[in-house]
Amino acid sequence: MLRGVYPERAPASRRTRNNIIFIINDNWQSGYFSSIRCGLAGMSSGAILLPLDTVGVPHEVIREICDKGIKSGMNVIPTHDGKGGHPVFLRPELVKNILAAQLSSRLDHLLQADKETLKLPVSSKNVLNNINTPDEWAKWISNIS
Repeated sequence: MLRGVYPERAPASRRTRNNIIFIINDNWQSGYFSSIRCGLAGMSSGAILLPLDTVGVPHEVIREICDKGIKSGMNVIPTHDGKGGHPVFLRPELVKNILAAQLSSRLDHLLQADKETLKLPVSSKNVLNNINTPDEWAKWISNIS
């Protein structure tokens, strides 16, 4: 779990609790890509990237994305009704490219440039969720109740 804006709400940097590693991005003001790089720092394997605003993705779908990425060695973007969503699986080579990229880079551009990317149709429309405001959260919660 990566925290930036409110680091006091998370355990000390790079501490583990309940098998979750908390990482503080002290450079969060540099933008989303700096948080991605911070979270991937030191990794040499593939990774799953699940933004906090993508809520409700079933664990079976996350497992399917990871399994496809690990078995194929490719980046995996889940899709629903032809639209790309999250979480995405990043193959080890892309992780290395992200860590070497400029802070002004964008993940979507790096994924588009990487020819080792496949789109995986999934059954859950929740891969398309993008919840950013309290009103959007309240609407989403009311739909699952």
